[in-house]
Amino acid sequence: MAPPVELTYNVVNAAASEFGFGWTCNLNPRVTVPGMSGPVTVTTGDGAIQRYWNKDASSSFYQAPAGVNMSFKSGASGTFVQTAPDGTKSNFTSSGVLESFVN
Repeated sequence: MAPPVELTYNVVNAAASEFGFGWTCNLNPRVTVPGMSGPVTVTTGDGAIQRYWNKDASSSFYQAPAGVNMSFKSGASGTFVQTAPDGTKSNFTSSGVLESFVN
């Protein structure tokens, strides 16, 4: 089953999206990798920012920020997978773009 489309409006957000200025969509999260050091940042579809730290070299899992109940793992070829408590996986490309949801 495809996830529902949810739009969020933030008057402080001046960024333009396909829905207009200030609007974001739950189907448009992004991953940003700052290079060799620093956290991997997930900007969720509603504009929230989650910073994952300290990648475990043996498992490729990152430490979730306080209050975030999801796991985050680096995959093959620089891809990423974020897993929700219900098992839903968000798969991101190496450029940080959401590629698919898997239930």
